Amino acid sequence: GGNSNCGVYFPSGANCSMANGTLAFTNVSGGGSSTSTSNSGVLITGATVFAPSIIGTDLSGGPGLGSSATNGNFGLYVASAGILGNASTHELSMTAASLGRGSYECGIAIDGSSQVIVGEGGAIALTGMGGGVYSATGARNYGIFLNGATFTSGNSGTFANGVTLTGIGGTGSGGLHDGVNIGATLL
Repeated sequence: GGNSNCGVYFPSGANCSMANGTLAFTNVSGGGSSTSTSNSGVLITGATVFAPSIIGTDLSGGPGLGSSATNGNFGLYVASAGILGNASTHELSMTAASLGRGSYECGIAIDGSSQVIVGEGGAIALTGMGGGVYSATGARNYGIFLNGATFTSGNSGTFANGVTLTGIGGTGSGGLHDGVNIGATLL
């Protein structure tokens, strides 16, 4: 019950850093009731999370009822100047979805001047699936929602870098269910 039931939460100042190895998130889901909000699978707000390799699979936002760009039930949510990765990160791959039934039920949401970073020769791969219910009035259930995010892939050196965004829009009679919605984002 209640709101803000996250599977893994990194609040401001709760930084997580690894010098070696892989930081893996697997089968992480937000909780909550069918009418609650802000139930993220993995939530990073104002914190820095990095490792050489960061892998997230089967991340899901809880079964709530979102209504705005900041209270949806996101599988992965990086907000409030959160940072995922750094120059030592060579692989960053996250797959997430939303189980939410309302609006802004996004698989992945990155906003609030947040950053996603990999170093020279690194790759970023994000895959998101929006939520919603076909018989409900939900809108803007994006697969990936980038609003005020910055992506950094290398520093223009000699090694190839890549950013791959794959999104599947959700459902709901309100429409506007983009696979990938990019607003005020620097790639």
